[in-house]
Parts: sequence; C-alpha cells; structure tokens
Amino acid sequence: MDGQLVQEVLRIPAELGSGQAMMYRPEDHVFALSERYELNREGALRVNGHDCLKIQFRLEGHASFRFGSKHLLELAPYEAAIVLDGSDVEKDCLVQPGVTSTIMLGCDAEFLSRYFEGDCRDLPRQIRQFLADKSMNFYCGSLPMTPSMVAASRALLVSTHTGVIRRAYFQAKIVELLCDMFQSLGASETPDTLPSRVIAQLESVRERIHQQFAQPLTVTELAHAVGTNESKLSRLFRERYGVPVYEYLRNVRLNRARELLRSPNYTITDIALMVGYEHPANFATAFRKEFGISPRQGRIVSVQ
Repeated sequence: MDGQLVQEVLRIPAELGSGQAMMYRPEDHVFALSERYELNREGALRVNGHDCLKIQFRLEGHASFRFGSKHLLELAPYEAAIVLDGSDVEKDCLVQPGVTSTIMLGCDAEFLSRYFEGDCRDLPRQIRQFLADKSMNFYCGSLPMTPSMVAASRALLVSTHTGVIRRAYFQAKIVELLCDMFQSLGASETPDTLPSRVIAQLESVRERIHQQFAQPLTVTELAHAVGTNESKLSRLFRERYGVPVYEYLRNVRLNRARELLRSPNYTITDIALMVGYEHPANFATAFRKEFGISPRQGRIVSVQ
C-alpha cells in the first residue's frame, strides 16, 4: 500500500438498471463494498463464497441469499447479516427491484487478530472459533441494525474525505462496524425469551421509525399501532434494542440530518423540518447534544 485508499468501480449492467458499486481496500486482508443502485427488474447472481468473514449492512432494498441447498437468509432494510461460508460454498443472491443501498465488509482472520488479540471471551462464539483455528465452519445469521450501525454505514456511503485521510477514515469505520456487529451478535447469543408475536411487534415499530421518522411520532401512537400500551412497548423495546424508543427515534433523525447537511440545496431550517423537528431551535439543541457541534458547524465540516 502507498498510503492511499485502493478503490475500484463496479458498474451495474444497463439492462438491469442504474448505479454502481465501489470496492475499497484500505489495507491488505480487508475490504469494504458500497452499493447504491436502482434495479428495474429482479437481479440474480450465483457466486462462490470467499474464505473470509463477510458482513452486510442493508439500508435500502430487500434481498435473499441461499447457501448451497440448505440455508436461506433474507434481508430487509435496516438489517445486518454476518456470513462465514468459505470458497467451496455456492451462493445464490436475489435482489428485488427498486433502490438498493448497502455496505459490505470482508476480512480474514489475520486482520481480525490485529484488533482482537488476547482474551477473546467477549467476542461471539463464531468469531472466537474463526480466530482460534482459522477454519471456515459455515455460519450465517442476521439481526437488526443499531442506530450506530446505520450512521457508520451511511457515513461510508457519503464520505468526501480524500487521500490518506480517506484511507484512515475507512479503516476506522470498518473497525467501528465490526465492533458494533460483534457486540450485537454476542448479545443475541443469549436465548431470546420474548414470544415471536412480541418480536414481530417490536420489529414493526423499529421499521416504522426508519420509514416515518419525519412525522410527529409518539411512543403512545407507536404502541397503539401494534396493539400494546406505551409502558410495555418502552420496556420491551429497550430490552431488545438497548435504547428507549424516543432515543432510537432521535438517533435516526439526527443521523439523517447530519447526512442532509452535506447538501447545499437545503437550509438548516429545511433539514430540521425534513427530519421531524417542528422548531429549528429544538433541532439545533438536539444536534449539539448528540454531536458536540451546531448544525451550522456540522455543515462546514461536511463540505470540507
């Protein structure tokens, strides 16, 4: 490596739609693939696996993955998947028409060992085994993206950093996403005691927050929409996702605002309204509390 971020553009065939994917290699043994495209019909692809750990963070679009003849993994927006499949496993990928936006990370055991050496008891079981014997024992799983995963994935998609700063930025975000994924995966190893009906209710609330964050949502309204009460929803949502409903909603709004600040087409007042804040002063207070700077300062940082 010469200190620059190695990248490669992968364009979508015109007959499928429009858009592109970008492959980034900040250093040996790791890559990040950002995808942003719109398909006019269903896209299907068959590939062999790779002898590395792969994690996909899906921000937009639905997709399904079949590994061999036994394992099926379906991903919806704001879900993340982790896969250990090896080069001997055939994978069929089916992407639904419409807009797709994802970040995929890939790394081998050598890369992980540099960051997670020593006592690995805090790592998920599958990662501990991968590091211990370097073997590709098949595993695939999915879980909801946390607000920090959403923010970091979007940051990679819209990064404007250049040169060696861009390379360092990608390295940092890749490690951040790995840490968030491992933390969530480790927590998911604890047996889920919630009934499937309750989990479906919570997922419905979470999905509605991501889709309708600009609307004046309340915890009471969200609870009634899934047939429960405010107190029960608040308790169960925090138990499953680690943060209260109102904090999750605020994180989604503010991370979207930070992304919109990159565009010169909107005033700060416009952005406040676009992410669900009726009063710009309240938006500015929340933004400063979350990021330590004002929205105006955030805009300056974004365009530098």
